[in-house]
Amino acid sequence: MSKIVWSIIGISIVLGIYYIFNPIVDNVFPQCPFLALTGLQCPGCGSQRALHFLLHGELRQAFMSNSFLIIVIPFFLFLIILERNRTKLPRLYKRVHNKRFIFFFLFLVAAWWIGRNLSEQL
Repeated sequence: MSKIVWSIIGISIVLGIYYIFNPIVDNVFPQCPFLALTGLQCPGCGSQRALHFLLHGELRQAFMSNSFLIIVIPFFLFLIILERNRTKLPRLYKRVHNKRFIFFFLFLVAAWWIGRNLSEQL
C-alpha cells in the first residue's frame, strides 16, 4: 500500500480514539511530563482535550483547552497541501520553507508557552 493510504489509516485510527475516549475522564492518554515536573503548561498542554472537543464539534471548549492548536490546524493543513504540490507551486513553497518563516513560527510557539503560563499566574 502507498504511504498516503497508510497515513490516512493511521490518522483515522488516532482520530477515532480521540473521538471515542475523553482525555478528561479516560486514563488511556499520557500526561504531560513538563506539567508534572514543573507545574507549568507546555505549548501542547490541552491538545488532547482540544482534539476531543473539536471532533465533537465543541469549538469553544476546544479553543479553551488549547487555543494555539486550534489556530494552527488550518495552517498545518495548508503546509501539508503545499508539500504535496511543491512542484506545482515552487515560488510559494520557497517563500514558506525558509529560516525566517521557521523562526517566526518558533517565536509564536515560545510566546504562547510563556503567555499562557503568565496569564495563569495573574
